[in-house]
Amino acid sequence: MQKKFIIAIILTILFFNSISNSITLEEALKIALEKSEASKIAFQTTIALKESAKQSIAFTKPQLTMGAGYLRMNNNSQVNPYIKTPESNISLTTDFSQLLWAGGKIWKSLELKKALYQQSDIIFKSLKRDIRKNVKFNFYKVLYQKALLEVNKDRVKYREEELKDAKDLKDVGMVTTLDVRQAKINLNVALNELKSAEESYKKAIVDFNIAIGRDAKGNLVIPQGKLSRPKKLKATIKKVEEKFLQDSLIEIESAKLKFFISKLNYKIANAERMPELYFIASAKLNGEDINNMDDSWSIGIKLKWNIFDGGLSKAKKSSALAEMISSKEKLSKIKKELSGIIKNLKITAETVDKMIKIQQENLQMAKENYEDARGHYRAGTITITQLGETNLHYTEAKFNLLKLFFIEQQLLIQAEALIE
Repeated sequence: MQKKFIIAIILTILFFNSISNSITLEEALKIALEKSEASKIAFQTTIALKESAKQSIAFTKPQLTMGAGYLRMNNNSQVNPYIKTPESNISLTTDFSQLLWAGGKIWKSLELKKALYQQSDIIFKSLKRDIRKNVKFNFYKVLYQKALLEVNKDRVKYREEELKDAKDLKDVGMVTTLDVRQAKINLNVALNELKSAEESYKKAIVDFNIAIGRDAKGNLVIPQGKLSRPKKLKATIKKVEEKFLQDSLIEIESAKLKFFISKLNYKIANAERMPELYFIASAKLNGEDINNMDDSWSIGIKLKWNIFDGGLSKAKKSSALAEMISSKEKLSKIKKELSGIIKNLKITAETVDKMIKIQQENLQMAKENYEDARGHYRAGTITITQLGETNLHYTEAKFNLLKLFFIEQQLLIQAEALIE
């Protein structure tokens, strides 16, 4: 048992030696947004979306194709032996076309490209927001676990003092060995819980480093600071409400843009049944010998009208219409969901605020009860079990208050994410 305890201490020392320095929240956010894989993925996602947007207008730009060919031919000279037929053919071709009119599809496609660019910017903004939210959560999770660890350390300290008191009282004949054993059991329970708290703290540090894009195999950094009540929770929730009424929350902006894009796609699909007018030009070189080739060219206007395509245009239009209706319903759904999220934020924030006031009062009374109980136990007027109960209540009061602080911090992170 003693050997295992020593090994655990050595592992703990090695772990905390691997932590090189502390870091502020602002520094952590900067690292995550500039160097993490998540930020690089977000940036490349934006590039991919914008390049995809360019594809939507490619058909509106000039189209130029070039070709070359060489054919080896085996002609039957017995048909007319007096006419020499070529044994090979070399050809060079160039074709140019420019779409001039397509029933409004050109201008709608240009609008679509602009809208898709805006959508990619919103998605990039949303991805960066998710990175910040994740970093903040893991930052305060470490501070929360650190605070719980400190409470468990204090509890071990109190249990050690209680064991000493029990031994002193036994020496003077005021209590029996039963109290000493019970005090030792209480200490062992506290030591086990301390080990569990250390494990949770270490894991939280690892999760935080991963969140900001660091490798867990290298030197770890730990969040700087102490868990406390956030000061701007009410003001932030109020700001969220204001932006919701203005339809300026990022989720609403994104849904509105998706609805607009779906309307453009519907109009483009509707234009598929209209004729298309092209300006075309072509040139061709043709002959048996590359040094002696005939040339030809053509230039003019071409009208293309897809009268029947097996129902493809109709299917595209129906699909685009369904997507447009779906996007409109999604916009309405998102607004309702956000109104519920904001309402729940307010309810939870108000409830937690009241609970904290009650818990702070409980903590003060639990502290005084424990201090009084220590005196009573030394005087022999209460048992070690009664003393242990007041210790438990005092520790639970600390835990509960820290949990409420952490819940408030989570509410603030959630509210800030809505308006970032």
